[in-house]
Amino acid sequence: MGNWHTRGADPSQQYAEQLIQPALDSPPPLDELQKFMEEAPVAQIPITVDFQNMVILPPAIAQHFTAARGELACAVGHSLASPLPPEGSELCTALMEHAVVVSLLLALDGALPSRLRIGLKMERDKQDTTSLMTIKSMGGTSLRPDGVLRTSSGRRLLVKWEDKAASMEAAVEDLRKKTAAWTPLYYGE
Repeated sequence: MGNWHTRGADPSQQYAEQLIQPALDSPPPLDELQKFMEEAPVAQIPITVDFQNMVILPPAIAQHFTAARGELACAVGHSLASPLPPEGSELCTALMEHAVVVSLLLALDGALPSRLRIGLKMERDKQDTTSLMTIKSMGGTSLRPDGVLRTSSGRRLLVKWEDKAASMEAAVEDLRKKTAAWTPLYYGE
């Protein structure tokens, strides 16, 4: 990776502003979520030349990337090129989810101008045994989601990291079970 600091200002903010367009009126319905996630972004996705040379993308996917410099382009590169551990454990899932998804969301949010930033913070369900809150159902299943992305304003996005479910519906049903007993102390009002 080259040192973009010596070659001028970081263009990450401009790329980040383009990547969050067009604004959505509301999140897509669950039955349309997979289609929405598979749609190509309107803007080009920045990636450093070094990382672009490390990953082999099919032409239909590669066309959505552009050679760039800056922190956001590095974060995209790390997300695509990071060596992932072999699947099979919760730790491996946590490492993959952070390398591929969380770090990229945090980098995108951090690259936005402060007026557009939501201040994401990631928390994982650590199975806190010192908590006074009920964290297990009567059947012994955790009532917490696998993760929570919190904004600086206190809003929360409950996250379901799935490495075993056969479908999106199975993952959503598990998240519903985990959040069926809404705990204001943990999730907020």
